[in-house]
Amino acid sequence: QKVIKDSAESYLKVTDEQDIMVNTPEKKEFQISGLYPDVMVRMKTGETVMEVVETETTLATSQVEKWKAFAALGNEFKLVVPLSKIEDAKALTVGIPNINVQAYEVVDDQVHWFGQR
Repeated sequence: QKVIKDSAESYLKVTDEQDIMVNTPEKKEFQISGLYPDVMVRMKTGETVMEVVETETTLATSQVEKWKAFAALGNEFKLVVPLSKIEDAKALTVGIPNINVQAYEVVDDQVHWFGQR
């Protein structure tokens, strides 16, 4: 949850709060074409950015079809994974166009980002 919250807050630098939507496991209310990203942002340029945040336990082959569906929408799609799983994520996403794999690491309750932010 902290990673999703921090990621959403990072977009305040480039867009307004009302254009940043967050879905949680308990409450999914923001969707695009029937899919529920963890973070969805409407940029001032009109573009939509979607993020799916995976954890060490959720990063799995079973998620690949979901990622492909997000990538196929044509919007910017970021797959955000633990730094310890970045190589696994890269291997799982080979052949998926329009996907940007980024990493995070939580140290002392602080989220550190690796990749474009």
